[in-house]
Amino acid sequence: MTCNSTMESVHDYQLEQNLLITFLFLAIFTGWRTFYERIKRSLSQVTVVIIGGGPVGLLSAFLTLKSSRATNIVVFEERNRKSVLNAQYQLTFDCQSVEFLKAAGIDFDNIEGCRHDNCFTTKVGVFLEYILDYLTVSGVNVSIRFHKKVTNKYFSL
Repeated sequence: MTCNSTMESVHDYQLEQNLLITFLFLAIFTGWRTFYERIKRSLSQVTVVIIGGGPVGLLSAFLTLKSSRATNIVVFEERNRKSVLNAQYQLTFDCQSVEFLKAAGIDFDNIEGCRHDNCFTTKVGVFLEYILDYLTVSGVNVSIRFHKKVTNKYFSL
């Protein structure tokens, strides 16, 4: 063995060690960053306030439940529950809305209504009652405040 080959083997050994340490640091950094992002997301829980307990407001509350970030959902509705559920109009969902809402968890087979060309029509009260039932058994802290007008006293800066 010559002096030159000994120097090359030492150089190769140092190169291997440097590469190993670099890969180790990259793996630790990537793992730590992933762990940190998960913890950050889990700690960034929010309270969602929805103003309006009609079809759009309650559907917003329903879709908010699908987010893992909402710990509290508060819905304010100026009318009382009976007035909201006894509204005298119908809702019609086009085929794209039906597919989207099915994917979100709405079970149109358990809602009284009519299907026609992949569209769905139902009375607003029937749909809202379905959403309200779902919200109350969801396990998330959902507060629906009927007959409450939103004023500044509900919000503190």
